[in-house]
Order: sequence, then C-alpha cells, then structure tokens
Amino acid sequence: MATLESVPDSTEQLRLALTQVDPGRRRKDLVMRVLVYIAFALAMVPLVSLIWSVLVRGLGRFDAY
Repeated sequence: MATLESVPDSTEQLRLALTQVDPGRRRKDLVMRVLVYIAFALAMVPLVSLIWSVLVRGLGRFDAY
C-alpha cells in the first residue's frame, strides 16, 4: 500500500496520488464482482423456474367463460 510521505505541492500530484489503485486490489475487485454476478445468476434460477411453472400451469386455466 502506498502512502505519501509529504504533502503534494500541486493539484496534479494530489490527483495522481488519490486515483492510483494497487493492482492487487484491482484484481481482487474484479474477482469479487464476478462472484457476485455468478451468485445473482444462481439466485435467479429458482425464481425463473417458479415463474415459468406458474405461467405454464396457470395460463391453461384461463378461458373465455
């Protein structure tokens, strides 16, 4: 982790110091983001299955009378 030893003397140096991200942190962020997307997709499987079965079984019961 990088730390500043002294106060930056220009706004450009300050901007650069505040926007740099460690490559390890960036890699960890990507891995966690992918895991969250996978977990979301897995959580959607039962919901989509339930909606599908309700529609398939329920739409046949509706008729004109």
